[in-house]
Amino acid sequence: MKFMKWIGFFIVAAMFVACAPKTRHVSTEKFDEAISSTKHPSSAFLDSIKELVLPIYDMYVLERPGLTGKISVTMTVRQDGGVDSVSIDTSTVNYPELEKEVQEKLGQLKCPLIDYRSLKPKANIEFSAEGVAVTQTQPRSASQIMKVVRKEAPRLRSIYNSYSKKRSFDGKVRVKWSIPPSGDVENAEIVEATTEYPEFEKAILEDIKQWKFQDGYSGKTTVTVPFTFSE
Repeated sequence: MKFMKWIGFFIVAAMFVACAPKTRHVSTEKFDEAISSTKHPSSAFLDSIKELVLPIYDMYVLERPGLTGKISVTMTVRQDGGVDSVSIDTSTVNYPELEKEVQEKLGQLKCPLIDYRSLKPKANIEFSAEGVAVTQTQPRSASQIMKVVRKEAPRLRSIYNSYSKKRSFDGKVRVKWSIPPSGDVENAEIVEATTEYPEFEKAILEDIKQWKFQDGYSGKTTVTVPFTFSE
């Protein structure tokens, strides 16, 4: 049976953080090591912060209707999920009492036992008319992106197997897409293709558009990944 052989992945992750993008070049072999050694935060961690802060906001917004702003915090988290310290990096809410209570409550938080990106996670807590939103301030790492790519790879293999039954072919499809904080795939496009099989290439692109990456990261990340297919 025909199969797809992965000759190699090379990923360029341009992290659009602040004003200057960062570009990384990482080979497949290095990804294996990076994935096993890099810890990642999850939405459960952000949800825990939101659940704790929301009642505080609801109380203070009664005193000051239209209260909005953002508090950026850095937390020191133990391996058991307890919080040792919480520091407020910046704040635009202009409400010292609210800031102090948020800081104190976060210090009492028992974080879910998840894989943390670091033991000093950073988060943005934003207050608006819609309520409270919590996001991470770290950009996505190349290894976190590649972890999802590896997870979804069998679907591309199935597509290749299906189309290669019609006629024999091989080649490379280089796909570029962006990942916003929501984790969706945006602006996906084929920037290079050598299979000479447009229908197959379109099927690959449509599948990648359905991929879902972890949400909660800051900024928008643009990646370009070449996939090599052969019998």
